[in-house]
Amino acid sequence: MLTINEKKVYRYIVEYIDENLYPPTLEEICEATKLKSKSSASYILKSLKDKGYINLKSNSPRAIALVGYRLTKSDKVNV
Repeated sequence: MLTINEKKVYRYIVEYIDENLYPPTLEEICEATKLKSKSSASYILKSLKDKGYINLKSNSPRAIALVGYRLTKSDKVNV
């Protein structure tokens, strides 16, 4: 079960990826969800990872991958 802040962050990540086709940075997550610090966002991301909602890669500013979620540019293009 997710906390209120975890839900806000997760929803934002999904919406951001839907719109941009890549994940948001910690700064963008903080700004959009009104979190006070990057450490708060990092803590929530780690919690989402531990609960199996996301995967994280180190050493990358956009290191978030949604588990079980796949979107490609071709999904967004109207042919």
